[in-house]
Amino acid sequence: MRLAMYRDQMRHLNERFPMAGDAFWAETDAFAYLWRQYGACAQLPSHFIGGQYLSRAHRGDPHAEPPIVPVSRADQKRAFDLLERNVFAADALPLSPSLVARLTYSEWAGYGYNFPTYGNLPQFLYDPPERHDTSLTDLVGTMQAGVLRQMFQPLVLARIVDAPSETADPHPMRLADLFTWMHRAAYREFSAGTKLAAIAPLRRALQHRYLDTLLEIASSSDANLPVDARALARAELQTIRGEASRALRSTRLDRTTRAHLELLIADAKEPRAAPASPPGRPRAGG
Repeated sequence: MRLAMYRDQMRHLNERFPMAGDAFWAETDAFAYLWRQYGACAQLPSHFIGGQYLSRAHRGDPHAEPPIVPVSRADQKRAFDLLERNVFAADALPLSPSLVARLTYSEWAGYGYNFPTYGNLPQFLYDPPERHDTSLTDLVGTMQAGVLRQMFQPLVLARIVDAPSETADPHPMRLADLFTWMHRAAYREFSAGTKLAAIAPLRRALQHRYLDTLLEIASSSDANLPVDARALARAELQTIRGEASRALRSTRLDRTTRAHLELLIADAKEPRAAPASPPGRPRAGG
C-alpha cells in the first residue's frame, strides 16, 4: 500500500512543486524524500527470503511457538512477487519524462538567493555536481543492487539450504526456487524467442547486474557459501548463454539489444573454479 502511495505521489509531483517563484530544487528535494521512502519499503520484502521467525518463549509457555520457524515457501513467494512488481519490473516506476527532466539542482551562488540560514552564497562556494540531471538508471540500479545483495548473501543462501531440516512443511522453500524466480524476473524477455525486438534500458541494466551476481557466486571462495549455490549459479550462467543465443536469432532486434545479448553471452562464460572449502563447511541443498 505504501509503495503504491509513494509511486502515485511521485507521478503527480509536477502538480505540486515547485511553487510559483521557487527554484526547481524544491521538486528535486521532494522527489528525493519520496524516493528514499519508496526504496526503504521496497527493501523490506527481501528480508522474507530465507527468513526465520524467532521465538524467545520458554518451554511450557501458553501458545509458545518453536524457537525457529522458517518463513513458509508461500510467504517467500509473495515477498518475491512484491519485489518483482515494484523493483525489477520494467513498469515498476512509470515516471514521466516531464518529471525526470525537472529533477535538477539550483545554481545558488551569484543569483541573489537570500536564505535565512545560508545568506547569499559567495562565488567561491559554487560547487556544481558532475551531472545537472538526476539519473533514473542510477537510482533504480542502486535499489536493485541492494535487493540482490540481501537475497544472495551467503548467510541467506545457507538458511534456505538448512530450512527444510527445520520445518515439517512438506513443501519448504529450496535454493533452486530462488534462482528460478530471479531468472524469470530478470530475463522474462527471453521467452519471446525469435519474436524479441527490444529490451528496455533499465531491464538491460538489471540483466547485467544479476549476471554479475551469478558470476560472483559461481567463482566465490567464501567457505560460508553453500556448494549448491555455486552449482546453481553455474547452471544459471549456462541457461543464460543458451537463451541469449536463441534470442539472437530474432530478425527484429534493434542494434542495442543485439549488442546487449552478445555481451551477455560473452560475459556468462564459465568462471574460474573456486578453491575447495574447508572440510565440514559446505552445505548441500536443492
